[in-house]
Formats: sequence, C-alpha cells, structure tokens
Amino acid sequence: MTTPKLLRQRFRIDVRARQEVVRIDRARQQVQVTDLESGRTYLEGYDYLVLAPGPAPLHPPIPGAALPGVFTLRTIPDTDAIINWIEERQTREAVVIGAGW
Repeated sequence: MTTPKLLRQRFRIDVRARQEVVRIDRARQQVQVTDLESGRTYLEGYDYLVLAPGPAPLHPPIPGAALPGVFTLRTIPDTDAIINWIEERQTREAVVIGAGW
C-alpha cells in the first residue's frame, strides 16, 4: 500500500521491515527486536506501544479455537471485545499466541 520511505517522509514513522519483536519489557518500555536478515538482536525503547497484527486473523483448525474467551485481534472492536471480557470476568491472566508476516 505504501513504502517505509513514504511513511517516514509524510508522517515521521520509522518503519522497520523484516524485523521481529521477540520480547516486550513493559517496565522498562523496551522491546527486543531481531533483524531477520542479519540475525542481529537489539533493544528499542518506546513511549507508546502500538500493536499492528496484520491483514487478517487466522483461525487455526485446532480443538478449542472457537471456545468463548478465545479472540483474534485486528480491529478496534476486537480490542473492545477483549477488554469487555476481561472487565466482566475480572480476568488476571492470558495466553497470547500469534505470528505475522
């Protein structure tokens, strides 16, 4: 749809393609990133963390994938549904399973 260069020029957004965030340290506001081309791993600080899950969620054909409390996350309404579930049930733990491009 666009290029990293255009996003940097127009919106001052630093896009890093072929990078994988492998760890989030919320207390230090840092992510650990692996450059998939060079294999180099580094820490990157952030002020706000925005998750961009990709073009479409995958519903794996595994037992339990359609049970209540199993969510995919792509849109703001998806986020709202998860927050509502957490607040209504006072959820304290979760498992996040995912991958992207």
